[in-house]
Amino acid sequence: MMNSVFKSTPIFLLIFAWMPKVVSAQEQGPAKMVLDILSQKEKVEIEFENLQPGAWEALSYVEDNGGEFVEEDLLEAVPDYYNFSDSTVIIKLVNPNDYNDYGIQLNLKYKVLGNELVLYDKKGKEKDRWQFLYLDTNYLALDMGGLRVFFTKSPPQE
Repeated sequence: MMNSVFKSTPIFLLIFAWMPKVVSAQEQGPAKMVLDILSQKEKVEIEFENLQPGAWEALSYVEDNGGEFVEEDLLEAVPDYYNFSDSTVIIKLVNPNDYNDYGIQLNLKYKVLGNELVLYDKKGKEKDRWQFLYLDTNYLALDMGGLRVFFTKSPPQE
């Protein structure tokens, strides 16, 4: 009997040592992880090759008031749609009067310059600059000047 207790001890110790990591990840939760990305608490290397080709849908955002963000600042976004190709982005903004429809669609040229996404109109005039906060194969976060928006990969609609 004593021999069987000692045989199971290493497995028990392994599970016991692993549990705090699982509990701490669960305690943090997805909202906290998104908030950390939008707050830039951890600097991450941007994987620009994951931007395109790809469609993205807005999930959540925080208003950038220059202070510290707390979980209550994280708001659900309307599902605005952004589809990046080699040099063009299609932006479909949800109609504020009917969330099941898009109100405005824009086709803009863009370039990635350093850590920024620069948008241009058809004549080549700069329209806006957004800063990359995060980008991997599934998630994108942008500082859009006053708003920090978190996106998830989405199926293309075109």
